[in-house]
Amino acid sequence: MNIITRLKFVSFLQFFIWGSWLVTFASYLFNTLHFKGGEIGLIFSTLGISALCSPIIIGFIADKINNRKLVYTTSHIISAVFLIVMAHSDSITLLFIVTLVHLMFYMPTISVCNSIVFEMLSAEKLDSDVYFPKIRVYGTLGFIVAMWTISLLKLEMSFYQLYIGAIASIVLSIFSIFFISTQSCKIERKEEKPSFSCQNIIFLFKKGRVAVFLFFAMLLGSVLQITNTFGVPFLQDMALMPEARGSVFSEYPTIFLSISQFSEIIFILLLPLLLKKFKIEAILFMSMIAWILRLGLFAYGDFTVIGTIALFLSMVVYGCAFDFFNIAGALFLEKEIAPEFRSTAQGVFTTLVNGFGTFLGAVLCGWVIELNTVNGVVDWKTFWMIFTGYTASFTLLYVIYLFYPKNSQPKTAIQ
Repeated sequence: MNIITRLKFVSFLQFFIWGSWLVTFASYLFNTLHFKGGEIGLIFSTLGISALCSPIIIGFIADKINNRKLVYTTSHIISAVFLIVMAHSDSITLLFIVTLVHLMFYMPTISVCNSIVFEMLSAEKLDSDVYFPKIRVYGTLGFIVAMWTISLLKLEMSFYQLYIGAIASIVLSIFSIFFISTQSCKIERKEEKPSFSCQNIIFLFKKGRVAVFLFFAMLLGSVLQITNTFGVPFLQDMALMPEARGSVFSEYPTIFLSISQFSEIIFILLLPLLLKKFKIEAILFMSMIAWILRLGLFAYGDFTVIGTIALFLSMVVYGCAFDFFNIAGALFLEKEIAPEFRSTAQGVFTTLVNGFGTFLGAVLCGWVIELNTVNGVVDWKTFWMIFTGYTASFTLLYVIYLFYPKNSQPKTAIQ
């Protein structure tokens, strides 16, 4: 099994684990445990809380001991154990704690996985701009397969979805122990400064392009969390409407939502070409426009003919919305940051997007869903329009930044 095939399998399982519960867990909390919107927002805020510090700490440990495989496999085994504990927790307090512990170990594996991929590609002298998207696309495929598995097995409202994630996590750990090696990826450190310090993070934010990118990527992370949390419950509510009768899509809302991930695959494959033609500022701007369309189309979506078209288009633009800030961000940092600090840089990116951004998104969507719920009925149109306006507001701020004269040169960053 060659190195690319092995890395594709790792990427597949890495995101299969997440896809097994991320977009369907809210349905389980809503319909089985009967949690309120604010309580669901609190549970999903653990994504943000865990990502605030754990990716940086684990990334630092991985850099320090120079054994990313050990850190990666150990984290997955521990996170698998707590997925099982989550399955048997039904109180808000206990579920919050065990979900937080699970994510404290799972979230860092995303950035460590990226570091392993980049290092192994570098060791083989393979261009990361070309090969990373081809490997990462298997992560999206894994997410899709997990969503389809949960949907076809009718586990959206069952805790067994967490067992499937736990099994995948253990399989990934075993595979990584025997088939992933980072020994050949060691960087010569004869004249190297210490691998991590607070000054390194400060230096990271002193780089103008990097700091601006990370700030707006964080805001986009909050929008991502909103659709991840309430995308499936929204479609399930629409499926209960009289006009949804006879619609194939309303029968399997999770599978319908997975069109978003198929779109993601297409845009991942387009990224290498676009990154050669456009700067990262332009790519990020495209992502923001796509998010505005995604949310706006959701607002007018249902299972009538016109509404289904709106939902379908929202799935199509998701690929651009997600890939152009998340995948492009990983590639951008890989080029901008010195190799010896790669795990730390990827950890900072994960912390801001999946930490601050996710926490902000979870709190906001939980609060807004409660404000727009009357007698158990959610006003989904208003809910999605509020967040369409939210995304449009910081997009406008970004446009002002792009066109603001820099160094007395009134050129826009979009080229």
